Amino acid sequence: SSANAPLAVPAAPPPMTAAELPGLIAAAKREGRLSLIAMPSTWANYGQIIAAFETEYGIPVDVQSPNATSAQELTALRLMRGQDRLPDVIEVGPAFARQAVAQGLVQPYKCIAWDKIPADLKHPDGMWTGSYYGLISFGVNTNRVPDPPKTWADLTRPGYRGMVATNGDPRQANSALNAVWAASLANGGSLDDIGPGIDFFGKLSRQGNYIPLQANVGNMANQQVLIALDWSFNMPGAAGVLAKSGLTLSATVPADGVMGGMYCDAISNGAPHPAAAKLWIEWITSGKGALLYLDGGAIPALYPQFVAQGIVPADVQAKLPSIDELKALHFPTMDQTAKASAAVGAQWNRAIA
Repeated sequence: SSANAPLAVPAAPPPMTAAELPGLIAAAKREGRLSLIAMPSTWANYGQIIAAFETEYGIPVDVQSPNATSAQELTALRLMRGQDRLPDVIEVGPAFARQAVAQGLVQPYKCIAWDKIPADLKHPDGMWTGSYYGLISFGVNTNRVPDPPKTWADLTRPGYRGMVATNGDPRQANSALNAVWAASLANGGSLDDIGPGIDFFGKLSRQGNYIPLQANVGNMANQQVLIALDWSFNMPGAAGVLAKSGLTLSATVPADGVMGGMYCDAISNGAPHPAAAKLWIEWITSGKGALLYLDGGAIPALYPQFVAQGIVPADVQAKLPSIDELKALHFPTMDQTAKASAAVGAQWNRAIA
């Protein structure tokens, strides 16, 4: 039906300029509202990032379906097309950002910092911006594991039997797929070859160290999972939950297999509050919101520039890989992701027998 035909998408304007920002702020205040979707308060510090935006501009923000998946976000854009309650901004994984662009569900916007954002963190025509990324990290219950692993090789120690889990099955969950990929990078693999990571998890499984439980906050809090392999931006929220039970969670990025994963922010095509949507993109790329990502274990797109400007505290820098390591980080292409997913789909059952 015509409801499923791709919408016409406006042409990409040139990047926003600092001189135009006061006009954008005034227009956003006139609209008087911003609607987001699928940004839970504990994820990447969104609770604080949203509250600070409201305080700064006096524009109320609502978050629809905070725990929606990327697929559900795209469904919402299709179902609410033309309605006042259409979300203004979505945040989805790269594969879903690709679908959103193909289906005409998002419109282009190039923020003030556009030219400084690394090429693999943005769509060339401005259809989405990767405002932050996470690194696969080890979240360790130090009450039960006083000597936490620092490298992928460490995970094979006999003392970690029955402790190690990914956040889901790598055939279904993006975080788990990337954990296998990080292990591959640490064991001679590459973004084009996830095979050594599958072999590594096979070995961990045969040793009894890797267990088929989901490394979610519930299983970490009830201490069924003591070493969680997941995105860095999920760790501070989990640490807060564990602290209520008197448990301490330490989070470390492994030294020998650094794997980054981003989420893509995009303005919906037909956004009811387009100026507020653009102001939000400014907030999370070069505004105060971008720095607040660091408090949630996420790394803003402009992190190297923020460090150079002297606005990142030393203790925050100390928890992260060096700027050189982060600059050397490459994000997989869509084709590499498809290939890695296919390999895991074909080989996982046999490896984790």
